[in-house]
Amino acid sequence: MINRMADSSSAVPEQIDRSGRGARRAASLPEFQDMVRGASEQVQDSPAGKPPAALRFNHVRQQERGLRQPDAPKAVLGAEPASVSSRSSRVADNEATPRSPEVSAAVSSESAASLPQPSAAAAPAGNPFVRSADTTAPHLPRFSEVPEQAKYPFGPYRQAPPESGGDWWFVNPFTGPTPWLALDAAKAPRTAALEAEPIPIGFQEVFGARPQPSDFANRSQYGPTLARWEQDMTYFQQSGIPDGFDETQLEAAATEFEAWGLGRPAFYEGRYGWRVRFPDSQLPTFETTPETALLVPHIVIAQYQVRSIQEGMTPSRYHPWLPERLLPA
Repeated sequence: MINRMADSSSAVPEQIDRSGRGARRAASLPEFQDMVRGASEQVQDSPAGKPPAALRFNHVRQQERGLRQPDAPKAVLGAEPASVSSRSSRVADNEATPRSPEVSAAVSSESAASLPQPSAAAAPAGNPFVRSADTTAPHLPRFSEVPEQAKYPFGPYRQAPPESGGDWWFVNPFTGPTPWLALDAAKAPRTAALEAEPIPIGFQEVFGARPQPSDFANRSQYGPTLARWEQDMTYFQQSGIPDGFDETQLEAAATEFEAWGLGRPAFYEGRYGWRVRFPDSQLPTFETTPETALLVPHIVIAQYQVRSIQEGMTPSRYHPWLPERLLPA
């Protein structure tokens, strides 16, 4: 019984509190509706559906814009330049504020005038390298005009003296400090060919006269033969009898050589010391040592006939010292 009374007494304040809360809720509902209705009317009255706060902000900005002078920016240490900040603020205002077509056109012309315009002096003048009018030796490039930064000592181009044309030439380690001398050589009149090197005394008696193209049925042999003849003349020193021998030995050996068709021997000192040749024979390029030719001439005769048979020639008579395989059957 006591417990039930306690429960009922504790429930009464809660019910009383709930009823009071409902009365307060009922009383505040009309006020809430009035507040919502007033806010919607304010939104409908504002142009373009913008909130009053944004309108007030734009209005203040427009007033500040009318008071600001375009030629009175003040530089602040550590801040962005005034021209950049004012341009960014104008872009923000232009986006936020609707303009008429006349205002938009005026703003566009003002922005175009504020942009940097290209100057005629800064425009490229084309290629400053002017090719020389001289057509002599076109493989040697030079210029009558080059830019200042390419001229010596700032650049690699040097001007030739007036007697060499006065053009500008490219100078590097490969051309040398005076490349225009090549043009002088090209303009010089052609001179006669250099005279042939004088033939040493006694050289023709050993090696014969200078080879001529008409001496060869096969023209391909002329070049190598002439080169070998000139090389032999370069190393030629003298002709005669080597030291240690006399005229008696020379005549005795020469008699044997002439009897076997080799002709008279010719001794000379050249690249490999003393050597002997037989200029009147069918093999004028055949050589041997002077010691062998003067002391044992028949060995030289047999060697000569072996060489002749290998070259396709037939001796008038075969030497008995020839190998049997080379003798006729």
